[in-house]
Amino acid sequence: MSDSNQDRFNASLVKWIENYYGPVSEVAGCESPIEQMMFLALSTTASLYGETLQINTQYRIDDYRADFYVRSWEVCSKCKATFERSVIVECDGHDFHERTKEQASRDKKRDRIFQQKGYTVFRFTGSDIWKDVFECAGEVTNFLREQIEALSIDHWISHHQEASAE
Repeated sequence: MSDSNQDRFNASLVKWIENYYGPVSEVAGCESPIEQMMFLALSTTASLYGETLQINTQYRIDDYRADFYVRSWEVCSKCKATFERSVIVECDGHDFHERTKEQASRDKKRDRIFQQKGYTVFRFTGSDIWKDVFECAGEVTNFLREQIEALSIDHWISHHQEASAE
C-alpha cells in the first residue's frame, strides 16, 4: 500500500473508531488515537483467527501504567488444563516518548521493571502504528500464539503421551 493510501486508510480507521466507539477517552480507556487503533487491531486480529484475547487498557503495574495488558489462553481438551501467556503493549506517540533523553530513559526504565516482573514488552512507535497497525498487532498475537502452542505441546508430551503409552 502506498504511503498516501495508507494515510487515507489510517484516517478512515480513526474516524470509524470514533464513530463506532465514541471519543478517544471513551474507547475502552484508550488515551490517544494510536491506542484506539491498536485496541481495534488487536481485537480484530484475534477475532479473525479465532483466538481468545483479554485486552486491558491502562493496566497498573506497581507505580506504572501500561497502555495494554494482553492475555491469551487455551484449554486442554483432554484434561482442561489452562495454558496462558500475557504481554505488555506500549504505544509511543512522539509527543510523550523519546522526544528527549529523559523520556527515552523513563521508558527504558519502565521496560526493565516490567521485564523484571516477568512481562514481555512490545513497544511500538506512533510511526509504526500509523504505517501498519495490523502488522504491529500481528506481532503481538503471533508471539502469544507461539508461546501457548509451545506450552500446549510440552503439556501434551509430558501428560498425555505418557498416559497413552501405558
